[in-house]
Amino acid sequence: MSTAKLLLMCLTVATIAYVSLLGVTYLSQRALLYPGARQAPGHASWGESVYIRTPDGETLFGLYSRGKPRKPAVLFFLGNADRIDNYSFLAQALASRGIGLLAISYRGYPGSTGTPSEVGLLTDGVAAFDWLAGESESQIILLGQSLGSGVAVETARRRPAIAVVLVSGYLSVLSLAQTIYPYFPVALLIKDPFRSDL
Repeated sequence: MSTAKLLLMCLTVATIAYVSLLGVTYLSQRALLYPGARQAPGHASWGESVYIRTPDGETLFGLYSRGKPRKPAVLFFLGNADRIDNYSFLAQALASRGIGLLAISYRGYPGSTGTPSEVGLLTDGVAAFDWLAGESESQIILLGQSLGSGVAVETARRRPAIAVVLVSGYLSVLSLAQTIYPYFPVALLIKDPFRSDL
C-alpha cells in the first residue's frame, strides 16, 4: 500500500472516530449535565415535603423548613449531581438562627416530574421563588451551588431577592464545556449554555 493511500485511510478512520465521538457527546450532553436526574428517589430527611406547580405544568418536589417571623428565608438551588435530602445540616444551621430554607428538586430529579433542560430549570427557579414568596412574608436570599448558581443568577434577574450567594459558581456552562472539550465546536452544539455572564 502506498504512503498516500495509508495516509488517506488513517485520515478517514480518524474523521469517522471524531464524528462518532462528537455525535455521542452531542446526543448524551443532557445526561452528562444532569446526572442527578437518574438517581433513585430518596426520603425526606428534614423539613416539610412540598409540591410546587410550574407555569408549564410540571410539579417540583421540595423540602421546606419554615423560619421565624421577620427573618429571611433561603431558596437553595443544588448542584447537578446532588439531591435535596443531603442538606439537613444546612436546614439545621439556618433554623438555629430562625432562618427558613426551601430546597427544590429540579424537574426530572427525584420526586419531580418532567425532564431537565436550561429553560426548564430557569422556570423552576422562578416558580420556587413565587411559591416561597406566597408561603412566607420573609425576604428571600438565593443560594446557588455549582449548576444551581446559574439558576440563582437568572432567578435574581427576574425576582426581587435581597441577596444572592453563589458556591462554586461559573460564568457559563458554555465556557466550562469549551474548556473540557476544546476540540469540539461546543458553541454550535450546546443545548443548555446557562449564560450567567450575559
